[in-house]
Amino acid sequence: MSKTMDDRAMVFIGEPQDVDVYRADGWVSGSLLGWRHDDGGSCRLMVRLAVDSMDAVAWADLENVRLPKRRLVGASGPSGVGRHRAADSGVGPLV
Repeated sequence: MSKTMDDRAMVFIGEPQDVDVYRADGWVSGSLLGWRHDDGGSCRLMVRLAVDSMDAVAWADLENVRLPKRRLVGASGPSGVGRHRAADSGVGPLV
């Protein structure tokens, strides 16, 4: 679905997508709500962020938005990456 805003078509997504948005002090969690293209061909994203315990909707440049960093729960090992169960089963790598 789209909506006209400042003579530009805006595309909304059905379910908000979790994203990280770069702000002045680093990456913060947010939600992608939609996007639009300007006349020059660049893309701007509409994101929702929690700012001072309130939701705020803002436009962000494409280079300031990324998919969230993967956070592993219950991971082991110094790198934070869990071991695959095959590592403990005595099964070697496929050759």
